[in-house]
Amino acid sequence: MNPPACHVCGAKLCELSGYPVAIQVTSDCRPWRGNGRLATCTVCGTLQKNVTDDWLQEMRSLYADYSIYEQGSGLEQLSFDAGSGAGTARSKKIVDWLCATAVAWTGSLAICVASFWKAS
Repeated sequence: MNPPACHVCGAKLCELSGYPVAIQVTSDCRPWRGNGRLATCTVCGTLQKNVTDDWLQEMRSLYADYSIYEQGSGLEQLSFDAGSGAGTARSKKIVDWLCATAVAWTGSLAICVASFWKAS
């Protein structure tokens, strides 16, 4: 496999020291002891996973037993506003924040999943 390149602009990545953390949590709320690595792009600065053969194998293992929204019986969990108590889907909160802060869509939001499928 070629050295990982930035998912956004294709430039060289700089791996972050101090990662991986000993224990991680998957997006379906399970403990995970992955060896994934984080890097930043030397040109555009995007923070991203370092897609290596080891990372691809970890993702295959993780997603083989993935249980989407298990705690919510198949429904996306809500994030509750501290002031009003109103519940909003977590993904909607993320998209709303991105739109409000004028972050340009580059496809980097789907780095983990898209990189896995692209490289598989």
